[in-house]
Amino acid sequence: MSAIKILSPQFLVHPFVCGLVAILFAPSCTTVPEAIPDSNASSVVTGAPNSRASRELKPAAEVPLKPIQVPKLSEVPKLAEKKTPERKVEPIAGTPMLSNWRNALQPRKPEAPASLPDPAQKGGKRVLFLGDSLGIGAFGRAFDQGLRDAGFEVFTSVAGGATPYYWLKEYPSVSIDITYWERTPTSERRLSRIGAVPKVEALMSSWNPDIVVVQTGTNLYASLRSKKRSKEANVREVESLTDKMCRVVTANGQRQIYWITPPDADVKRYPQALQDEMLSITQRVAGQYGTVFNSYQVTSYGKPDSKSDGIHLTTSASRSWGKTAASDFKSRFQ
Repeated sequence: MSAIKILSPQFLVHPFVCGLVAILFAPSCTTVPEAIPDSNASSVVTGAPNSRASRELKPAAEVPLKPIQVPKLSEVPKLAEKKTPERKVEPIAGTPMLSNWRNALQPRKPEAPASLPDPAQKGGKRVLFLGDSLGIGAFGRAFDQGLRDAGFEVFTSVAGGATPYYWLKEYPSVSIDITYWERTPTSERRLSRIGAVPKVEALMSSWNPDIVVVQTGTNLYASLRSKKRSKEANVREVESLTDKMCRVVTANGQRQIYWITPPDADVKRYPQALQDEMLSITQRVAGQYGTVFNSYQVTSYGKPDSKSDGIHLTTSASRSWGKTAASDFKSRFQ
């Protein structure tokens, strides 16, 4: 207390001093009530400084719910239907109808795949094509395809070195190791060798052709100039082979025959007189049974080179020969 007396009155009223005095002497002058009366309750809430007061809560009274009555569907009044007057829309001239547009938008059916000409529309004639080594190359391919493109049903059987000796049943079977080519409307095969060249009688029985094409003659030059017989005997032999082939093929007039003679050959290999004699025999004998196509008139062997054999034409010349023969065939039988 002696310290406070020393201080002046101005010092005592300073805010800082007042605050300090309040802190120092607060415990001695502050009291907390023992209880706080609650006007709304009969009980007394007791507590200490900074404690949370608690109050006893009573549950609310239950309110009864009234049931809601939902009317039946049949009791609900129907709304009056509002009719819309019909309108007629006239199409604009030149404008397609909606149905046409719908048809246009429908998915299209897949187009049929391209196929070979229907033989029935072209006449449907069945052709058996027999040939030798000249028929294996470009000539045979061009002739064979030309007939197929025209709608003929073609069965091709071509064997290297073939003659009537190979094809006729009365002669022994012959095996070859040159090339054999067979093509039907559904299959095709090329063999480097074959144990036995098919006989013409069996081929006709299997394929039943309307027309038989025989392309041969080059390999008969050896028979026509054989040293084992006289010249007259050689001619009779070739004539006999040609006649037998025609009789078997035509079945005594039941089928047609189209004979293709050999093309022009190198005169050093086959003299011109020999080629002319072969043409004369073929026209004289085979001409009695059917058509003889003169290949000499539409081919020219030309100047031979070191690679030529004097028999087989160049690829372009052979292809041209085949196309020419096919055109002549179609003009006669289509």
